[in-house]
Amino acid sequence: MKKLKTFFYNSLAISTVFFLSASWVGAAVVGPNNPGVMTVDTSSGAGPGNWTIISPYTIDGAESARSLVAINSTNKYLKLTGFNFSATPIPIGATIDGITVSLTRRSATGEIQDQVLSLVTTGATTTSKADTSIFWPTSYTAKSYGNSTDTWGRTWTPAEINSSAFGFILSTHNTSLTNGRYSYLDGVTMTVNYSSDVTLPVITIGSYSTSSTNQDIVVTASTNEGTLNTSTHTFSDNGTFDFVATDLAGNVATSTVTIANIDKTAPTSTISYDLITPTNTNVIATLHPSEVVTVTNNSGSFDYLFSDNGFFVFNFTDSAGNFGVATATVGNIDRLPPVATFNVPTSPTTLSTVSVIIIGADVDTYKYQLDGTTYSLEMSTTSPITISDLSLGAHQLCVIGKDSVGNWQNVASSTCASWTIVAPTPVANPVAISAGRSSSQIMTLAQFTPPQVVLGVKTLNLSRNLGVGAKGLEVKLLQEFLITKALGPWAKKLKKVGPTAYFGPLTKFTLKEYQKKVGIVPVSGYLGPISRTYLKNPSK
Repeated sequence: MKKLKTFFYNSLAISTVFFLSASWVGAAVVGPNNPGVMTVDTSSGAGPGNWTIISPYTIDGAESARSLVAINSTNKYLKLTGFNFSATPIPIGATIDGITVSLTRRSATGEIQDQVLSLVTTGATTTSKADTSIFWPTSYTAKSYGNSTDTWGRTWTPAEINSSAFGFILSTHNTSLTNGRYSYLDGVTMTVNYSSDVTLPVITIGSYSTSSTNQDIVVTASTNEGTLNTSTHTFSDNGTFDFVATDLAGNVATSTVTIANIDKTAPTSTISYDLITPTNTNVIATLHPSEVVTVTNNSGSFDYLFSDNGFFVFNFTDSAGNFGVATATVGNIDRLPPVATFNVPTSPTTLSTVSVIIIGADVDTYKYQLDGTTYSLEMSTTSPITISDLSLGAHQLCVIGKDSVGNWQNVASSTCASWTIVAPTPVANPVAISAGRSSSQIMTLAQFTPPQVVLGVKTLNLSRNLGVGAKGLEVKLLQEFLITKALGPWAKKLKKVGPTAYFGPLTKFTLKEYQKKVGIVPVSGYLGPISRTYLKNPSK
């Protein structure tokens, strides 16, 4: 009842203003009145939804009528009459100046809008004043249609207003695309303003766009008598404007135009990806705009297929014509095969046993081939190749590596190394190390005695001290050892970079991390005699 009282007091205040104006002598107001009759017109209305009528018809916080409206549909007309204006009849000859209807209504989910709201009398219906720009609130709230100077586009006689047939019709629209929604009506009041001796000028508002737009809206107005404060008003933003007409007698009429369909804000969007981890497959980027948009490139699709790393710019527009862009960037596609590397004995050598550790950037698993036989089963790089009882003569080892996303090194580009086993001799031999992709691409590093590496990189016997600036195979083996141990965040960072064979700051911090974890003193990040001795037989 608080909202009803507020509306009633407001109506009295307006009437008082008019009364104080000398030209408004005889101005009066009747109402607000409640309807006495509610009926459903099942023969009309745009949709199948019906109304359930519940008495009483007063505004008391409880529903007087409700309607279940189908998905994206409307309902029948709810007809409200019997407002009992005849109890205090409007005098014959009076001029009806304005009619105000107040609806106290709600919806359960906020997806209900006005569809039709028109005044009715015997044999006549006014133009609808349904406000399709807003949704019904989720709690009972009063909304006014018309005003004290608004005759709803029609000239009324007192007899029509006093008639029990005078009232209005209402239908609603469910905007939901998924579920039926209820419209709830608590109560309705109607207020009629009239004058016995004064006729207000009539303001006619010209047609203007009610569709979403990013352009200014120009609204025009005209009056049947007197002058207007302006005949046009330009809306650059949403808002209201009052057109005011004043006739020669000083009677003033106001028509308020409310614009709520100007949208000059560009739409935005986020982008999701079906894969964000490293992969050797295609990646799909999907556009998620902040509002309904149309994609103007990419054949109108919201999905873009990346077959390789790169970026793509989505162009899109909203219903108002505002332009937006969003850039999809993919950098996790990896189709480049890794290259396995490994240590081999010197050639010639007297050793009939060889232990080979497989390394190489991005190499996680591998297969190997000895002397032209078939390739082995897939093996982890944590498991070295150990071959015993080799015969005297020439031997060749070929290895292909696979990375974490499944790319295999091509067999035709396998990493191969050859060596020869001879009878024991005191002559020192160089180390042959493969660094190529085929058996014909073998590099030999002379004057280097290979470190002794035990199966699984559990021990490490290095021949020299190592610090920042050092390079070579022993640095790479140290890096592989630290990555395998993975004792902290620095080891994880080193793993991402991979063994580079260069002793830089990252290797230093990873070594310090390892020294601290296992109790090597000093924790210096330098591989000296103490650390080298520990690595031959680590306790952790």
